[in-house]
Amino acid sequence: MMIKVGNEYLDFNDLVETEKQVKLLEDLSTSDGDFSYSFDLSKTINNTRILNNPLPDNISKEVYQKIPASLLTDSGEETFKGYLRVEKINVNYECSFFAGNNNWFGLLSGKLRDIDWSDYDIDQTEITLSNALFNTSGVVFPLIDNGLLAYRGNALLKVEDFVGALYTKDIVNRVFALQGIKVQGELLNDADYLASVVVNNPKSQENIDAASSYVEQSTLIARPGENVEYPVVFQNDSVFPFFDGSLNPFSLVTNSWTAPFKTMIHIELSFVPSIVDASYSQRIYIYINGVFTFVDIGLSVGGLYNSATAGDQENFVLDRTFLVDQGDVLTWTTEWQQSVGSTQNDVVSGWVKITPVFIYKAFGAAMVPDWTQGEFISEIIKQFNAIPTYEAANKTLTLNLFEKIQSHDPVDLSEYISAVEVDYAEFVSDYGKKSFLSHIETEEEEEFRRMPLDKRVYDKGQIDIDNDFLGDEVDIIESEFSSPITYINPVFQMSIEKTNLVEFDQQFNMEFTAVTDSAGRARFAIADDRFQLSDMVRVTDSTNISYNGDYMVITFGAGYIELEGLAFDTNATGSLAKMNFVYGDSDQVYLLHHVPLYTVSKFSGLTQIQVENTDYSTLAPAFYNLIPTNRQIDRDFPFSMAFAEGDQLSVTERYFRLVSMVLNDPVKLLSIAHLPYAIYQSLDFLRPITIKTQETQNQYYLNKISGYKESYLPCEIQLIKL
Repeated sequence: MMIKVGNEYLDFNDLVETEKQVKLLEDLSTSDGDFSYSFDLSKTINNTRILNNPLPDNISKEVYQKIPASLLTDSGEETFKGYLRVEKINVNYECSFFAGNNNWFGLLSGKLRDIDWSDYDIDQTEITLSNALFNTSGVVFPLIDNGLLAYRGNALLKVEDFVGALYTKDIVNRVFALQGIKVQGELLNDADYLASVVVNNPKSQENIDAASSYVEQSTLIARPGENVEYPVVFQNDSVFPFFDGSLNPFSLVTNSWTAPFKTMIHIELSFVPSIVDASYSQRIYIYINGVFTFVDIGLSVGGLYNSATAGDQENFVLDRTFLVDQGDVLTWTTEWQQSVGSTQNDVVSGWVKITPVFIYKAFGAAMVPDWTQGEFISEIIKQFNAIPTYEAANKTLTLNLFEKIQSHDPVDLSEYISAVEVDYAEFVSDYGKKSFLSHIETEEEEEFRRMPLDKRVYDKGQIDIDNDFLGDEVDIIESEFSSPITYINPVFQMSIEKTNLVEFDQQFNMEFTAVTDSAGRARFAIADDRFQLSDMVRVTDSTNISYNGDYMVITFGAGYIELEGLAFDTNATGSLAKMNFVYGDSDQVYLLHHVPLYTVSKFSGLTQIQVENTDYSTLAPAFYNLIPTNRQIDRDFPFSMAFAEGDQLSVTERYFRLVSMVLNDPVKLLSIAHLPYAIYQSLDFLRPITIKTQETQNQYYLNKISGYKESYLPCEIQLIKL
């Protein structure tokens, strides 16, 4: 046997014992691949030069752990293409050889988010959401409950209710394309795979940090005049703990912050006055694009200022959350007022901190999980029970479905088998009478748990094995994807999937003292005009409970607001809270079936669903495990994305049916064989094996080939009956 590195041959005149294996239902990083048992290379000048002079204290470096190499027969036929690993140095170089799936899987150690996904960055607006309804690739905004729709008072969706998602196929294709690997096989044509999208937390901490600022005012601001606004001048945006994000939104030249994109921001300003006395009132004003348009405290309390602080406090502060558009410029002024006298009161020091809490832009990097590339690919292969086989010579990875292995032409090994030992127990010993396949459960928040909704109970997929020698229960697949909560939403009148990716944060709360009839709509009487058009408002503790829920402000005026879709019923009192959309802390990742441009009446009891101020008769829902509603969607999509059984046909039933049959009729053949090189090369785990005898012509799948050296020497083949 010969070993070739680049275009040179190592000094080697021995046999390398290799093993091919593919173990179903196990992690790719630990179970799949071709490898050799350790062998020795002489420490010749030629070998040392070709191996780049490895030494005992440096063999852990990548250059000695992955040396591209090929194994060849004595006649020059390539048996494996992969890499050498220098394991140890003593009198000789102790090496191992790795090939097959180890070749490509070893390339996928980097983080998914380290890949450039910026071509998928897209503004999150009603227009982009509407355009994405048609998409069968790229970015989509599927209709699911990302955390807040169970509490919605009417069938209204806000732009913030949606989360950008990428099609699985686009993520997979990019991962392999960057490594120059061609991907082919049955998985790539599978309908569920092609329709699947990946949904996870849209929070992009990188972009939040890039647009954030924490800036210091360290030089005294003289304020000689009473009731005079003085601009705030800042000096430090770089000395810790102060900073300006990588997008440089803050300018010390103009003392302003510019929004790099449309975003809801949380702003905190704090200033220390030179005189602390109860006779003073300290005020802060916010200007947007040079115009004082944002009034947080209304005329009813006597202020056009954003914040007023009693003068007996050591600092005066502003703490607000509000929306800015891309390009909006924020500046600030302060003033003082004294009830008795008029003594100059300067600003000694202060700071401003601005942090985006919700960005109206979907970032490609945030649409992929915070996993390694290998973890993601492994989870997809696990979900669809695919068999990966890699051809290193042309860098081609084939992903076929184990469920379809019997549809391929079998390889007949009858004439090469010399001895057979049959095992009926060992290879199923790691399974249980109930062998479970599962996704991670999504926890219900307490408020949602108390709601009397029709919900699908979390469950695992199950393969029942009729074997008294097995343990009772074993988890055989524990996916890193999560199972959303499937429930019937009574307002949207549909089966919907719930995640915890988006939350509400309460900005302020006030009482409403009466409800009157405004041309059929409920008008809420309030004392302070702090709500704005399109604000989300949560109605609670209403003496008429039918008013309780989340609604959008459709109109307002002095002393009142009206809410979209909320009809007048009776007079009432209660509470109104301004709610802001924020990202949740969930790190769960969901794999859902996306349905582009689907008629609303096919999945809902409604004919239209309102998004912002527009009624849509077609939307793009996504599902995991539908609860039947006797609508067209039940008939159009009979397959779920869940391992667990439901009213749709489960992943377990579709992709693990053959696995169940194998486990319930367990037969493993341990065969001694002499395999010609051409036959050995043709065994790729993608085709069934036949062993014809007088008693049977069973088909098997190839589980492992051990000890192969040359065609004239015996090797062991493990075959599992199909």
